[in-house]
Amino acid sequence: MRRKIVLEYGANKKLIARFGVSVKTVNNALNYRHESKLAEKIRYVAVRDFGGVEIEMK
Repeated sequence: MRRKIVLEYGANKKLIARFGVSVKTVNNALNYRHESKLAEKIRYVAVRDFGGVEIEMK
């Protein structure tokens, strides 16, 4: 099963601004394509501060 963090519209832009990274970096982190410390921080902040919900996909 694949995991993913889903956010409200516009939250991705806020994460990009907060961490100073590219759209691709945030999307890869939220889709669990990377397992770096930065990706973990992005996922943590997405859930904690922006109401992100982790889902499992087939």
